[in-house]
Amino acid sequence: MGINRRKIEENIFKALMVSATFIIFFTLALILVTVVLKGLPALNLAMITQIPKGGFYLGKEGGILNAIVGSLYLTAGATLLAILVSLPVVLYLNVYARKGSGLINFTRFSLDVLWGVPSIVYGAFGFTLMLLFGLKTSLLAGIITVALLIFPIMSRAMDEVIRMVPEEIFEASYALGATRLETALKVITRQALDRLVEHYLKVSNLWDEVKDRLNTPASRLSLGQQQRLCLARGLAVEPEIILGDEPTSALDPKSSQHIEQNFLAIKDQYTIIVVTHILRQAKRIADYVIFVYFGELIEYGPAGEIFENPKEEITKEYIKGVIS
Repeated sequence: MGINRRKIEENIFKALMVSATFIIFFTLALILVTVVLKGLPALNLAMITQIPKGGFYLGKEGGILNAIVGSLYLTAGATLLAILVSLPVVLYLNVYARKGSGLINFTRFSLDVLWGVPSIVYGAFGFTLMLLFGLKTSLLAGIITVALLIFPIMSRAMDEVIRMVPEEIFEASYALGATRLETALKVITRQALDRLVEHYLKVSNLWDEVKDRLNTPASRLSLGQQQRLCLARGLAVEPEIILGDEPTSALDPKSSQHIEQNFLAIKDQYTIIVVTHILRQAKRIADYVIFVYFGELIEYGPAGEIFENPKEEITKEYIKGVIS
């Protein structure tokens, strides 16, 4: 009775999902067809090589050259401004500020909060600046607004990278007579990128195997090494969730063991979802199990409960090897 009810609920929500997907794609297709049919006759080289001839009003001649150039100016200017503001902040937190001080914790917390502010709020702030200073259309206001948007993201990313630099590097620099400024600009910034690469290759258990050939193309690595390199690249963006879809498929036992050990080592820092058809692997690494059979959700729960005391008969048969 319980499994039939779940199947009915699953079919209902599946129908709703399919309907919603169809509506979304139909609407998107309708928009694209309308844009193409009405816009295609107007497409020509002049569109990207000329500025509008009708000012801010639509329906006039000319192109969108100003929009293209303006976007490039906006992106470059905002990125440069964000770097100029972020780098001193990060270097102060890691070089000048007293370790463990309340100021450091408060600054990092504030940057995390700003990171979560919706972009529309920054847009409203930029519009307020334009009104405050009596500006109509201002590239400077746009640069400031976008720079404020990416400033907390860039600052926290830089901060995490520099925090990976060992304390011994700082001490060695000071022992050689370098000032804090020289240490920050000439030592730490150079060490940060190398340490970042080393850190994630170590986390993925690959550093010892590739440290002497970092410039070698990844295509020359073994399949197991390439799989761990994919994990390192994914970890470098500090994701909240890692999805491993058959991560050990076609790998030899030793490479598979490396992947499993990596997942076990980092499971406290990340939410890891592994899709696997290997029952033994699920028993080795899973904390929570969702059993799906031919596209249907059969059972879910803590790994120990599912493997030792499954509720559904089909789950028991799968675990015993009666079905596969």
